[in-house]
Amino acid sequence: MAALLKIHQISAGYEGQVAIEGISFDIQESEILSLIGPNGAGKSTLLKVLAGLLKPYKGEIYGGENVKKAYVPQQRAWDKFLPLTVIEFLSIQPNARFWPFFNSSAVEKKGMRALERMGVAALRKRTLGQLSGGECERVMIAFALMSEPHLLLLDEPLAGVDIKGGYDFEKVIRDLNREEKMSVVMVSHDLHLVSHLSDRVACLKRCLHHIGTPEEVMNGHVLSGIYGLPPSSVQHLRGLESMARRVTS
Repeated sequence: MAALLKIHQISAGYEGQVAIEGISFDIQESEILSLIGPNGAGKSTLLKVLAGLLKPYKGEIYGGENVKKAYVPQQRAWDKFLPLTVIEFLSIQPNARFWPFFNSSAVEKKGMRALERMGVAALRKRTLGQLSGGECERVMIAFALMSEPHLLLLDEPLAGVDIKGGYDFEKVIRDLNREEKMSVVMVSHDLHLVSHLSDRVACLKRCLHHIGTPEEVMNGHVLSGIYGLPPSSVQHLRGLESMARRVTS
């Protein structure tokens, strides 16, 4: 596969403090790449750099000039009294100020297609404050799809999502990747999701320690070094996650 983006020796952080250092790898066209590592490893920082929301201290990203990106941050609960409906939220577009060139009907239709793509068209008249964690995540991804991105950046998409929602999410992302040829970079602590959904996995702990296929990376030796746990503990954790998902399938 050809490289969609080339990340070269990226270092970045906040207020002069380095969170990631000397990171280099390629993002391939039409691949699903997961970023894993302990809390504070720099995963979200790297995702913000890729999204263009955080300027790196050092390094370059090559090939991004014509790559459309969509970033979905970690979710926070909506105000339950927020009166905005899902379809109204999706119809909020930056170019609305350029009336009369702005076609609200066309944007609403596009929003409905995005909701259908995510399997949540039935939520179109639901207010944002009424959404569950999983529903909110799908709506946010539908909003991201409105820009027809080449690269979808997801930060902890399963935070607050139950096991059934995790299965549904996995199918939706896989379908987007296969049918739309969309590249996905995803930060996740869910090792089961990462091992089953990813084409490649990158292990971060400030630096890039390992990158490869799930078979190459998702083993006790590599993971124990990243998370600071005995190999047996890592394998036990993955076994419990796998068992829980089989029970509810």
